[in-house]
Amino acid sequence: MPRLDPAAYRGRVLVHWTMTLEGRATGWLSARWFEGFRGLLVTTAAKYEVAVVAGVVMPDHLHLLVAGWRDSSDQRLFVRALRRSVGASLPPPVTLQKQAYDHVLRPAEAGRDAVASLAYYIAENPVRKGLVERAQDWPYTFAEVTGESGLRPDEADFCERWWRRWNGGR
Repeated sequence: MPRLDPAAYRGRVLVHWTMTLEGRATGWLSARWFEGFRGLLVTTAAKYEVAVVAGVVMPDHLHLLVAGWRDSSDQRLFVRALRRSVGASLPPPVTLQKQAYDHVLRPAEAGRDAVASLAYYIAENPVRKGLVERAQDWPYTFAEVTGESGLRPDEADFCERWWRRWNGGR
């Protein structure tokens, strides 16, 4: 799958990443695996200066809405490192598909309402798949934003908290 110019993934940009398991493998997702994944995610996000605005791990794929936190942020490097770690954490023979799918949000898609809609879409994925009745009931929905502990994209105040943090407290 062709990628955009590497510069499109650098700086304060928002990218929706989807990573799918090879053959849509299921049966591997557990609370223990997710706990380890969150640790990998926090460490990798800090190293590459990104925030995960909204994320969900599904039985056969995962979604991440990632924001570059600084001008020096590089989401391609972040995703490469995260995929390597995630791949190593999966129980054999489960593997990730060769390449993640991405959508770099254009400026018109990166406004407050558009980001809130995309975060809602990500959080509602388990509901659309019939895994839970309410997004809040899926234990594998999350956000990892420095300075915003306990943030979840399925919470009522999510958009306000995220937008304030993204805009430097304003």
